[in-house]
Amino acid sequence: MEKSKIKAKYIFDDDFEPEYVTGAFGNVLPSGELVVNFYLERLPIPYETIQEIKDDGKIADELTVSNPNPSDFKLRRTIKSGVIMNQTTTLSVYRWLKAKLLDLGVDPNEL
Repeated sequence: MEKSKIKAKYIFDDDFEPEYVTGAFGNVLPSGELVVNFYLERLPIPYETIQEIKDDGKIADELTVSNPNPSDFKLRRTIKSGVIMNQTTTLSVYRWLKAKLLDLGVDPNEL
């Protein structure tokens, strides 16, 4: 007897664009679902820079950088996207990631 099969088709929204992320942060909700927010981590970009123009018309090397308050933060984490998963989906994603790490030659059990 032949096993049952299910065929899934992947449909992409017109505005689908993969995002590069450098980390994730989340928690478990009281409902037991997992929230994962993916972020891109980088140094802050200044609000403004000022350089003098020298007498010969060239831009001077010295740069004055203006930030809102540089002591407020040293690192910027921009949330790129987030997901909420139930326990079944979380386990499925975990198994998929584990398999992909093994494909890369990384043993998740040694991390």
